[in-house]
Amino acid sequence: MKTYKLSRTYVIFQILSLGFFTLMAFFLLFWFNIDQPPSQRIPTLGGVGLLAVLGCLWYAFFLRVPHQLTIRDDKTVEFRGFLKRNVVMVNEIRSIEYSGLSTGMVDLKYEGGTIHLDNHVDGFYDFVGTLKSLNPQIVVKGC
Repeated sequence: MKTYKLSRTYVIFQILSLGFFTLMAFFLLFWFNIDQPPSQRIPTLGGVGLLAVLGCLWYAFFLRVPHQLTIRDDKTVEFRGFLKRNVVMVNEIRSIEYSGLSTGMVDLKYEGGTIHLDNHVDGFYDFVGTLKSLNPQIVVKGC
């Protein structure tokens, strides 16, 4: 059994950067609206939209991305995220390729769907190599 985890410094960077933008959004929405007359306040709909965008960023770049990858002896791979846990058989994995969304994101496609991974996992290339040795038919593009 091999376990790979997201780099601790990368996780801290993600939390700090997303946290900074979230705090700035609350500051913008509440602080600037306190002493302003109603005609100059930020509209409530715009504030809700800004918070919705921030929620999507938290979900897309932190909460849904697996932070721990485990290749088990029974030839299954467990992808453990903060919100979700997936277990996939190695022989179900079809491809691993860079995502079009970001250079740091990788899409692992399997028979049941796609898992978006972050390539800042310590030992990521060993992870890909181990999967490829267990299932030589995995197509690797750009990794």
